[in-house]
Amino acid sequence: MSCLKSPTEAPRQGQKTNRCYGKIVEIVKLWPVIEEPKLAQALQRNLKQPVNCTNIADVLDRCGALASYSHTIPGSAYPTSLEELREACPKHNEGLHCLRQHVKCLKPLTKRAILSFIESRRKHVKKLCGDLRGQAARDFTEAFACIKRHKRQKFVDSEITAIKRIDAILGDQVKDFKERFQRSCCSINHYRARTVDDMQPECGQPHLVAAVEVAIESVVGEAIEFACPDAKSGICSSMKELNLTSASANKTLTRAGTDLMIVLTAPDEPVSRNGASNSQR
Repeated sequence: MSCLKSPTEAPRQGQKTNRCYGKIVEIVKLWPVIEEPKLAQALQRNLKQPVNCTNIADVLDRCGALASYSHTIPGSAYPTSLEELREACPKHNEGLHCLRQHVKCLKPLTKRAILSFIESRRKHVKKLCGDLRGQAARDFTEAFACIKRHKRQKFVDSEITAIKRIDAILGDQVKDFKERFQRSCCSINHYRARTVDDMQPECGQPHLVAAVEVAIESVVGEAIEFACPDAKSGICSSMKELNLTSASANKTLTRAGTDLMIVLTAPDEPVSRNGASNSQR
């Protein structure tokens, strides 16, 4: 089934599309995260607090940096021991709380996308931080300890390339929405596959690979994952590589992914780079 003719064309009630904007709208509208009692209650409590939407793009950048890891940014390194993970947990919870407080500054569909991201990250953080001596925490820290010893530069290069690729997709090189959507899917699939490949052979034990894949999924989110049925087909290899310019020195993969999610869920809105409406700034 082909894409909808326009990014703003809404699917008819009950219609199911499997590509492009129609699919992502359908998925976002069906996301249960906003209905989850704990999240909904927390959201309502936060929305009652005064939130300043001025310079919201900068605020979301800072919140997202707190809620994510990075191979390139000091202070956001992946934990390689249980002690480091214990120190990182409060920071991540603070970042997620900050993001949740400021979703009111975003457009409705974008808000739901960011809430899904928050919930995905929250579940991962809870799984690791809720039981620091559990198997998930041990596998996670063991995996990134191995990567730090044997594969750090490869992972740094992979992260930077992924950020550059997303920046290129969001830039002037790609104007067609269908192409932008397809390239977004391909970039995420490429990053996931390259990460697993780069772990071989020193860090390629199944439990370590699984721990890293779960971490990636918590950042990628459900929207892109389920909206990209063609990402593993030949469509990706047939696309011409974009011109990749220098990535922002302070940009995490989480921020790049959030930028991408915002553009895909609000393609025609007069928004800033991070999804804040000009009328709300």
